[in-house]
Amino acid sequence: MAAKLLKSKRRKSEKPKLSKLLEVAALAAAGLPLTSEQAAVYLQLAPGTLDIYRCRGEGPKCAYVATRPRYLKADLDAWLAAGKPKAAAAA
Repeated sequence: MAAKLLKSKRRKSEKPKLSKLLEVAALAAAGLPLTSEQAAVYLQLAPGTLDIYRCRGEGPKCAYVATRPRYLKADLDAWLAAGKPKAAAAA
């Protein structure tokens, strides 16, 4: 019983809520730069995974505002269209 509850909680925390997806879609459609967290929701990745890809130079193109990375929808779409990151393709 406890394992079943733990499993159901894990699934809920992994998926972004619909309201979050709609918010990110609206920001992207307006042409506003997205934060790392918002870009991860758009790409359906964990934020940490996107950070790792960026640090390795395998992620989508980003621009820095102060010290924080920002992503444009066009760059995210281009990265998705290009396929898997180099590390994932080599594995």
